[in-house]
Amino acid sequence: MRAVATPGRIVEAVRVGFMAHASGRVRQALTSHLAFAGDGGARAGDCHVKWGHDEASTYFVIKVATSFYSNPQHGLPSSNGLVLLMSAQTGEPVALLEDRGWLTDARTAAAGVLASEAAGIERIDTLGVLGTGIQAGLQARWIAAHRQVSRVLVWGRRPGAAGQLVADLRASGIEAAVAERVSDLATQSDLIVTTTPSFTPLLMNSDVKDGTAIVAIGADARGKRELDRALLHRADRIICDDPAQCLDHGELQDSGIDAGRLERIGELLLKSETKGASRAAGVTIVDLTGIATQDVAAAQACWLALSRSDDWR
Repeated sequence: MRAVATPGRIVEAVRVGFMAHASGRVRQALTSHLAFAGDGGARAGDCHVKWGHDEASTYFVIKVATSFYSNPQHGLPSSNGLVLLMSAQTGEPVALLEDRGWLTDARTAAAGVLASEAAGIERIDTLGVLGTGIQAGLQARWIAAHRQVSRVLVWGRRPGAAGQLVADLRASGIEAAVAERVSDLATQSDLIVTTTPSFTPLLMNSDVKDGTAIVAIGADARGKRELDRALLHRADRIICDDPAQCLDHGELQDSGIDAGRLERIGELLLKSETKGASRAAGVTIVDLTGIATQDVAAAQACWLALSRSDDWR
């Protein structure tokens, strides 16, 4: 599955999925959330269930994704899950893609690449990444592979993990360094991607310079937050994968931001096919909560590639 779910294939599949969503072609449910408490009542993990159908597709998808934050301390990946591909013509199960969370991770990484396009970022001298987990590494690698990136700065709450991610990025040919403070990363970055499960703002308004684009990925459930509230209200542009979902449980939850201010990433990608995306002089924020159209697009692309292969069995 990893062999066929390549960055190029998944990015283009998710691009089509976002545009289908913006065109009103995709039916999807509100995300179901199940939270797990750990010691002291702190959040230990999450389970999200999404389903959706693109009317142009003969398949619909039901996806279960989990994230348990202490797994890496036990030698386990933090994310897991599976995808059920169903026939939209007969209702029969077509395939159970036991991807162990890979397709969710991949389609989220693809959304980061596309968010940088929708935000009008043409050149990225410095990409800043908050976080050190699976998604942090994927965002750094996929954005660097698809866009012009001179270097990557990484900040993490665990310096050792940040150092390890930087070493891994350097080993793959990407110039990277550790930022000791979030403020150091923010003042030097053209594009910042936040990938943590934080419930406390990490990126403060006073640290972010004009002309910066921010892709907020970590806040995908009630209570999670990575950005300073003042930063949201300062933004010249706010782009979302799905406005209603972002206002409910994304970075924009309880922010008081008017829905009329929000742009949809799919609409911007549709426009960019003809006239290109514009970049704001101030701050641009892209709030990504993850929507079912990404899962439909990624699972279908993966399944079609697998079913056409002679050696996948």
